[in-house]
Amino acid sequence: MDLQIIKEFLLWCSIINIGILSLWFIAFMSAADFIYKMHSKFNKITREQFNGIHYAGMMFFKTAVFVFFVIPYIVILIIE
Repeated sequence: MDLQIIKEFLLWCSIINIGILSLWFIAFMSAADFIYKMHSKFNKITREQFNGIHYAGMMFFKTAVFVFFVIPYIVILIIE
């Protein structure tokens, strides 16, 4: 595989995943009450548990995006 193709792939994966993370954060910040009410009907969780689950999920997702897409992209930029 050509290094240029891998570089473009990692760049677009990073952009798309950071966009998804941003949408998740915006939705969580702007409609947290609505999302909590919807989820609490199916799962008996407290508001603190709900917030913790979302923050932990965002943290895990952000870490995964950086480890698997952003950092390899930066490494390719350095070695090129």
